[in-house]
Amino acid sequence: GGVGRDFKDDKRIKEAEFLQGYAGVGRHGFVALEGLDSKKAAKRAFKSMDGNGGGLVLMDEWCAFLKDAEVKAGTEVGRLLSAEAGARRLARGPTPEAVADPTEAPEAPPANGPPAFATEEAPIGGARAPPPPPPLPQAPPVPLVPPPAPSPPATARKPAGARMGG
Repeated sequence: GGVGRDFKDDKRIKEAEFLQGYAGVGRHGFVALEGLDSKKAAKRAFKSMDGNGGGLVLMDEWCAFLKDAEVKAGTEVGRLLSAEAGARRLARGPTPEAVADPTEAPEAPPANGPPAFATEEAPIGGARAPPPPPPLPQAPPVPLVPPPAPSPPATARKPAGARMGG
């Protein structure tokens, strides 16, 4: 707590701290912080941030509060944060519960449009990704033993027993 950030910062906000400084946070452009114009509004915001009801807002609770409001409002920041979270989920891969039984047929997309989530078979927007390019041709193997030296040209050889000059 406390004002500003320093080496003693515990990355937590107590309700009393928030009520002292709420007026300054509304000017930073986050949707969740707009309209903090009274202590009553600040108390409501604090309770909504304090997800576990512990009386402290931890850094992850603060970030989640701001992110959720931006995503819900559909702001540019919200779209970026939402896309970033989706990319992290894709990078982690499917959970064991999400892995489908290969003997089951895949679910068909809804009749009124593409599915609400992207899969390899049905990405968002309904368009399928193009197939991957064919593999590049492989270079011929490099011999481990050097090839034999070429023989001298035929014109440079003289038959055995031939005389020089005529």
